Amino acid sequence: MPEKSILIVDYQNRIVWFDGSITHRIAIKFGNIIKKLNEKQIAPITFYIRGLGGNPWSMISMFNDIMQSPSPIGCVAHDYVASACFTLTQAGVWRAALPGTKFLFHSADGFSRATKRNIQQTQQEISDWLERLKLADLMQFFYFSLRGRPVQAIHEMLKANMALSLPRAIQFFLVDKYFNRKDFLQDRQLIRKIQN
Repeated sequence: MPEKSILIVDYQNRIVWFDGSITHRIAIKFGNIIKKLNEKQIAPITFYIRGLGGNPWSMISMFNDIMQSPSPIGCVAHDYVASACFTLTQAGVWRAALPGTKFLFHSADGFSRATKRNIQQTQQEISDWLERLKLADLMQFFYFSLRGRPVQAIHEMLKANMALSLPRAIQFFLVDKYFNRKDFLQDRQLIRKIQN
């Protein structure tokens, strides 16, 4: 069963909260939220993210929305971020995480071969699918290599589907800093008021 996703915005405090799997619907909604925030004011936006990943093409759309936003967007990872969600954090002008956050590299190629096992497809369909997944992996690696170092080690970790702790993510320049837990709890409280 797919993970339920939530995307909530606090327009007054300029907080965007995402929890779940990135989908086409989420990407469209996210783009609209960022557009509306920028129409209201050009000022920093805090984007909280947690999740297992999702559709790589939808992640690229969201990544571009963050990169092209006139308002600087900072990304805050918490609990766990995997695959496309981890990749999306790399778009932020600053990237932070709560202590204890886990990061998981995840190859689209490896994941899809495991989950498509029972679907009957022609050899050409499988070949085409794998080519698209290789392209998704290449894009994911490109995003991680924008600021992450050393690039070769990041490539090896991506291929191996490795998990990283926050200190290790900082060591490889994939996260800039620890995020203040008090600020996180205050912002989560604001989001919960909107959600309820």
